[in-house]
Amino acid sequence: MNNNPAADQKLKVLLAQGHWTDQEKQWMLSYLEKTEALELKAILQAEFDNPAAPTTDADPSAILAAINKRIDSSKQAGVQRMVRYRWVGVAAAILLMITGGYSIFYNKEQRQTAYTNTKAAEAAVDKDPGTEQAVLTLGDGSRITLNADERRVLAMQDGQTIASDKGVVAYDGQPAGSVVHNVITTSRGNQFSVKLSDGTRVWLNAASSIRYPTVFSSSERVVEITGEVYFEVAQDKSHPFIVKIHSGGKVAGEVKVLGTQFNINAYDDEHTVKTTLAEGKVQVSNASSTLALLPSEQAVLTKPTSGLKSRKVNIEKELAWHSGMFEFEDDDVATIMRQIARWYDVDISFNGAVPRQRFSGSIRRQATLNQVFQILKFSGISCSYNGRFVTVSSK
Repeated sequence: MNNNPAADQKLKVLLAQGHWTDQEKQWMLSYLEKTEALELKAILQAEFDNPAAPTTDADPSAILAAINKRIDSSKQAGVQRMVRYRWVGVAAAILLMITGGYSIFYNKEQRQTAYTNTKAAEAAVDKDPGTEQAVLTLGDGSRITLNADERRVLAMQDGQTIASDKGVVAYDGQPAGSVVHNVITTSRGNQFSVKLSDGTRVWLNAASSIRYPTVFSSSERVVEITGEVYFEVAQDKSHPFIVKIHSGGKVAGEVKVLGTQFNINAYDDEHTVKTTLAEGKVQVSNASSTLALLPSEQAVLTKPTSGLKSRKVNIEKELAWHSGMFEFEDDDVATIMRQIARWYDVDISFNGAVPRQRFSGSIRRQATLNQVFQILKFSGISCSYNGRFVTVSSK
């Protein structure tokens, strides 16, 4: 532990200036060798949050090379392992300060938070994150592409006006004839939202869909979903809101609410169907079970069985996608890669066995694919990208 305020200040000055002599580099390496990663993080975070902090043109690769050289000079294997794990976080923390961006990620086995810059990816090929885009299928089967940056009338349907306003589809007016159902579908690499006729807001994650009536005219408000969908249901005690969950080509269950906020994850390639309650109260049921959920509780259906179980969950993790984040908490590599595949629209394969590590941490969903790879690399997972194909292996 380093408790030297003068040394802390000197580090911040050196990081800010960005041009270092050999003597200054040696001092930094010596200083960091005595400093806990969490202590360093506090120093760097304070400087990172300072809007007056100058930018620098220091070479991140040179810093990493120097640090790795220092690590490899260790003679004792046990010490080397401990120092390497700590210095991974130190190296990444320096990089975040130099380049002005950061993410946090750590390997559970290592118990070390790694700070990496989100601008250090230097590969020639990269892939942008997902976008706000979807396809609206009208009652007559016609299809309209939806984009987040548009503001226009999409169609007139049976007396109703359908408009897109900056990433939200909304309906106005009453249909002249019988109830018409529409479908909004997102492909991999896209997400979108819709405001239903009762005022309910719905957000669709990548590779998801919702089928809904353009107006609710019966005693119940019924919609059907696939994939992952977040709801903010408009309150109407006389007309319960019901979500029918489709997974694996069949109805896996339903959620009944009066007015609340909740998330449903029912992807076909996941091992479970999960309903997570953020606010209010819901009733989750299937052919064999019924559960009532309170906030921060989750109903879990493990495939292919039909029994439901409830559990307390980290609500921020479960709803992270809705807030623009990937949040991992003791997750295995395969689980992480399924999320990456959906959001970046890539196909994942493993070189040999699936890595056994489990991870916790955060990555912004606006990071490019190579930036995600850089973060995973600090935790011992190597990813190579060719076209739309990603190969994953352990170091």
